[in-house]
Amino acid sequence: MVEAEEVDPRGRGAATDAALDAYLAATLHSGNAVVGSARMGPDPRAGAVVDADLRVHGVAGLRVVDASVFPTILGGQTGAPVLMMAERAAAGLVRGGGRVAGVAAAVRAPAPALA
Repeated sequence: MVEAEEVDPRGRGAATDAALDAYLAATLHSGNAVVGSARMGPDPRAGAVVDADLRVHGVAGLRVVDASVFPTILGGQTGAPVLMMAERAAAGLVRGGGRVAGVAAAVRAPAPALA
């Protein structure tokens, strides 16, 4: 049998909305689903870090193939979309030419509505 203390912010003095907001701000985190730190786009002067083929602007031979190129956090875990992107990037490198088919379109696609 596993016993644990119940975590209830109201039991820790969060009896008001402001106290609950402070508790949430101090305890919530992204769940390690960090996205959006390596913006995809054609122009590094506009803030883009990688191009549509995941090549880092201004650095020969370097690509970013992770969730940092996603513009916003997904509606779920980032693992499967990153795997799809990595498989497409690998296929582009193996085929030669380095073209990563479909990643830019997939990254820009809006998240599906939840039922």
